[in-house]
Amino acid sequence: MRLELIKNNKFNLTDEPILFLENFLKKLSYEFLSYYNDFEENPFVYRERTLSSIIFPALMKSSRRAAMELYYNNKHRNFLDYYALDEMGENSYLIEVKHLFYDNKECFGTYHLKKWEQLNEQFYKLCNNKKSIEEHIDSEKNIFAISLGIVVPWFLDEKEGKDIEYYSEKIKNDLKPDWIFLYELKDSKLYQIEKIYMPWVIFIGKIKEI
Repeated sequence: MRLELIKNNKFNLTDEPILFLENFLKKLSYEFLSYYNDFEENPFVYRERTLSSIIFPALMKSSRRAAMELYYNNKHRNFLDYYALDEMGENSYLIEVKHLFYDNKECFGTYHLKKWEQLNEQFYKLCNNKKSIEEHIDSEKNIFAISLGIVVPWFLDEKEGKDIEYYSEKIKNDLKPDWIFLYELKDSKLYQIEKIYMPWVIFIGKIKEI
């Protein structure tokens, strides 16, 4: 359970934004488990609708202040998914999120590929609108844009699929994220829900200083 930076990334593992991201993703992984333990409901089923109840507590536990649906103007009405201020009050993180299923045919379907494209569009919209962000969200901090894709490989049989390294490399090659974080579910109650097997949750995304 460790964050991996993809080649050519401008950040190092010891940089503050990467340390924040890794800590947040660890908290997020635990929140997925806690959500199922408390509600006995699969947190991956309803995509972003359910994820807000998991992501926001994880952000609150890894930051000084967190918020959802912050407004900023880009000639159109835009709302940022999540905002977090680090514990020292020096760095602001603007986070856009999408949920992606990686099905048992070992590929993303058209729908989820489009979701990744939409996530990239949201990310670059943030990166290219520094003036609007400083006006509407924050102007006195170091500001970082983060995209977060939550990828859930699933299988209809426990013996299906390959190992996590295979899917990790395939996702890195196919989607070209800046970073990837793997969390194993095999020892948790989330591994098998009804007739669906979910061995891992894979977090991927991009990060850039604005």
